[in-house]
Amino acid sequence: MALKTTVPFLLLLLPAGGRAAGGVGGGSAPHGEADGSPTGDRGRIGGVGGGSAPHGEADGSPTGDRGRIDWKEVKRTRDGIAVYKREVPGSDLLAFKGEGEVAAPIDKVATIIFDTTRATEWIADLKESKILHWLGDLSFVEYDWVGTPFILRDRDFVSTVTIEKDPPAGRILFHYVNALDPLAPQRPPRVRGDLMGTTYDLSAAGPATRVIADIHIDPKGSIPRFIVNWVQADWPVDTFRGLRRQAAKPDVTVDPRFQLDPVSP
Repeated sequence: MALKTTVPFLLLLLPAGGRAAGGVGGGSAPHGEADGSPTGDRGRIGGVGGGSAPHGEADGSPTGDRGRIDWKEVKRTRDGIAVYKREVPGSDLLAFKGEGEVAAPIDKVATIIFDTTRATEWIADLKESKILHWLGDLSFVEYDWVGTPFILRDRDFVSTVTIEKDPPAGRILFHYVNALDPLAPQRPPRVRGDLMGTTYDLSAAGPATRVIADIHIDPKGSIPRFIVNWVQADWPVDTFRGLRRQAAKPDVTVDPRFQLDPVSP
C-alpha cells in the first residue's frame, strides 16, 4: 500500500524547503522560506497529537459514530462521495474525510490500499512506494516519494502503518502516523513531509465496500495555511476515484491476509 496522503495539486503550490518532520536534519531553508518544525507538537508515533484520533479516544474517532459531531459536510459528488472537514485542536491545518462505496469486495479494496508495488498505478505523481520493514504481523514502516514539477523539490513521507481486522464485523482498518526510521534518512533535495494521521476504515457492504478515509498532513513549506486547506479538500474525491479505478482492474490478486471469511479445516 502506498501512502494515501499525497496531494499532488497541493505540492504544485508549495515552495521547496523546510525541515523534515519532527526536526530531523534541517539547515537553512531556501527561497526565503521559514525554516520551522511541523506545526505544534504533532506527528510522533503513538501520539498523533493534532491528527485524527484512533477509535474510542476522547476527541471522537474520525471513522466512528461520535466523529460525526466534529465533522462538517463540505459537499457530495454525483458519484456518491461525501466530503467533510474538521478543525484540529492545536493545528491551523484542517483534517478532511471522505465517505463512499467502492464496487469491490473488502479483501480486494484492502489489498489495493496495502500493495505498495502497484500504488503508482492509481496515485497521481507517486514515484515510489515501499515497505521498509515489518514491525509485527500487521504493522510495518512505509516510505513514499511524491514527484513535483522540476522547479520544486519532491516530497517524501515515512509512516508507521497499523492494520486492524474484525472478521465478525466485516471490517478492516489501516492507520498511518509519521515515523522516524534509520532505513529512511533524509534524501536531499527531497523535502520530508509531516504526516499527523491518516485512517482507512473499510466495512463489507455485500459485494461492495464502504470506505471512510480521513487525512491530516503537512507537506511543509511557507504557503499560507488557508491555501493548503483549500487544496487539501480535493484529497477525498481524488482518493476514492483512484481506488475505484484500481478496483475495476481484473488483475488485482487478493492478498490472503485480508480474507475475513473463516477458512474451513
